[in-house]
Amino acid sequence: MTLKKKGSITDIPYIIAGIFSVALVAFLVTVLLVNLDTEVQGNDIFTAGSKAASNKMTEDFPAVMDGGIIFIFFGMVLVSLILASLVPIHPIFLPFYLLEYILLLWLSAGIANTYQMFVEHALFVDVAAKYQFTIFFFQYFPYAVGFFGIILAIVMYKVKRGLLE
Repeated sequence: MTLKKKGSITDIPYIIAGIFSVALVAFLVTVLLVNLDTEVQGNDIFTAGSKAASNKMTEDFPAVMDGGIIFIFFGMVLVSLILASLVPIHPIFLPFYLLEYILLLWLSAGIANTYQMFVEHALFVDVAAKYQFTIFFFQYFPYAVGFFGIILAIVMYKVKRGLLE
């Protein structure tokens, strides 16, 4: 049974949107956790154990997600490259690939700017300090997407050349 799973440049928009969504949701969950922890710590109805658990969750979640977002991105890139190596594509489609590649670079720069504007908002100054690695990654996000796009093109069109010989 074949699943007909194949990778191509159409994976890049999904990766861009996916990593942005994960990063944004993780950031908003951290904001929620920080606000809940503030309320839990200020309320005497909670035991010392529950206050400690709330504090631990508030500290651990952003620490895990800060590196996890980068891991998810490179995991999706690796899967896409492996799937792209299974697809023979004729080199006649390279100009179309390059046009979409330029559009995706522009889109990834907009996503990176959007994430930066979001985390730099005055309401999120405390939480942004917990996502330094992710913020650094999004500063160079268009370069990462550009490098991935070049490698993807090489993998896709190299496979076709290997099948013709």
